[in-house]
Amino acid sequence: MSLHPEVEEIYRLNPGLTKDRSERPLQKRQEPDNPPSIEGVNPNTESGRYTGKVVQVDAQFVYQDHGKEIVRHERERFVSVPAPGDYVRITYRDGQMTAERVPDTSRTRTNDRGR
Repeated sequence: MSLHPEVEEIYRLNPGLTKDRSERPLQKRQEPDNPPSIEGVNPNTESGRYTGKVVQVDAQFVYQDHGKEIVRHERERFVSVPAPGDYVRITYRDGQMTAERVPDTSRTRTNDRGR
């Protein structure tokens, strides 16, 4: 038995419906394991200091909002990888990195220049 074309269109537009009027279980949408990477600048690993909010973490990098730019730090350098939303101060000296969580500094001015 063939259904009216308008009814067929309803089923086509609503994949959760079946022709016997039962509902199919909704399939969970597959999310990627890692969100797409964002553009970022490399830090000055000889004498840089960066304070700001972590905006994204992926398999390779931790992306930090540092004023007018996003700085991308190598994830493997962290002892404890910060989560998006954490405020951190990341300091480099002679190629070595240290990181610490700090209070939200988004409302105060900072003199950190990454140099």
